[in-house]
Amino acid sequence: MGENPTNAKEQYELGMAYLCGEGRPKDERKGISLLTQAAEQDVADAMFWLARRYDLVPDAKDWFDKAVKQYTKDAKGGDAKALFNLGQLYYSPGMTFLGTDIAKRNAFTCTVDAAKQGCVEAQLEVGGLCRMGSSHLGFSKDLESAVYWLSKATEQGNDKARGELAGAMYDLGICSYYGDGVPKDAKKARECIAHAAAHGIVGAKEALENINAGKPPKPPEKKSGCYVATCVYGSYDCPQVWTLRRYRDARLSTSWFGRLFIRIYYAASPKAVELFGGRKWFTGLCKPVIDRIVRRLQNNGISGDPYSDA
Repeated sequence: MGENPTNAKEQYELGMAYLCGEGRPKDERKGISLLTQAAEQDVADAMFWLARRYDLVPDAKDWFDKAVKQYTKDAKGGDAKALFNLGQLYYSPGMTFLGTDIAKRNAFTCTVDAAKQGCVEAQLEVGGLCRMGSSHLGFSKDLESAVYWLSKATEQGNDKARGELAGAMYDLGICSYYGDGVPKDAKKARECIAHAAAHGIVGAKEALENINAGKPPKPPEKKSGCYVATCVYGSYDCPQVWTLRRYRDARLSTSWFGRLFIRIYYAASPKAVELFGGRKWFTGLCKPVIDRIVRRLQNNGISGDPYSDA
């Protein structure tokens, strides 16, 4: 592929390579330029990324409107992936001009409808959101539904779905044992946890051994929040906090220094939020700093898409 392609598909692929630093040195400005050329030739996915990069694209709202129009047209033609992408577009943190309620409602509807139409990415997304629950996006925590949708994605051969399904089965098994949010059912608990153990879910084998020995497994754990960020943005489930949670789990937790930082953070931050969380100066002081961190993480490939750390 040349450095100055005229073909719209090649412009999009090369633009994404520069934007993400995959196969090319990372060059966001060059990536945006190539994506713009592709978008001008009606490549909806190029419009999608231009709309999402509101931090680099002055006319991101215009590209958002054009992407919505194109994806809506494709979705009406039966393209479930276009419908899913439309939902993802409404998730974007830069789409605040829409209003939270409108964006949330549109994202919810598009994603669920795409899942119903067989889009594996949407099924995986809905499954993950049901597993964790997301008040920000209108999804209630529902482990039964999570298992249903993740099973649908698994049936299509999605490797990520297999792992997510095993994790959801473990959650459902533990909750079924204790009757936490679902009917108490020891038989179902054993079956679900056995499935999770067979797929290598951490803690599942021990839980199964305890149940078989007549001992209770470890009870359901409560999610550990990004306390300061949640206080600043007003929600545990929003793009900025998803980015930080994903970075914590995928990067920080893999090194001893990162794990030490996590322990210190979770020891100190709840008290800080308790003491100062209601003060305007606290939010005003923290938000610009966290905004910069989130932008840097997202620019380095840490996604702000919905994330489950259950």
